[in-house]
Amino acid sequence: MKRLFVIAVLVSLIWGCTINQPKGQSFEQYSLKSNDKALVYVYRPPGESYGYERVYYLLDSNGTVTDLEHGGYFPFEVEPGEISLLADIDKATSLLFGGKANLFIDENPIYVNAFLQFEAVAGETYFIRFKPITYSYYFEPTLTLVSANEGMNEISACKLILNEE
Repeated sequence: MKRLFVIAVLVSLIWGCTINQPKGQSFEQYSLKSNDKALVYVYRPPGESYGYERVYYLLDSNGTVTDLEHGGYFPFEVEPGEISLLADIDKATSLLFGGKANLFIDENPIYVNAFLQFEAVAGETYFIRFKPITYSYYFEPTLTLVSANEGMNEISACKLILNEE
């Protein structure tokens, strides 16, 4: 019985290390297709000690952008202006609202674990770090706008997140 338990634990550890990992290539800089848009890199740096197997869903005002997998990054272009990003462990959050991230009531998001709002300027590049902070009994996901130097340093260890439907 002890052997079965040990085998089950080992299999679950190995499975957890391979599940929900990005499958794309290592970091490569993305070029804007148009200078009248802004470039946003969202990344989830490797190194989480707990909860790395959890997938969080990144949403903007147009709906789901990508699944935030541990050790992954995702570049996307946005229109200049105010950008609102949400990250939640429950994809149903967006589905409840017709696939759109219209989750704002009095400028406060409802049922959202992480929220970030910033002003995007055409032709500029932004680095957003997603990182769940671990507490005793729960995780608190955070989205943080970081400097280009910090973002380039951290994102270099990430792999591209491929959006697979």
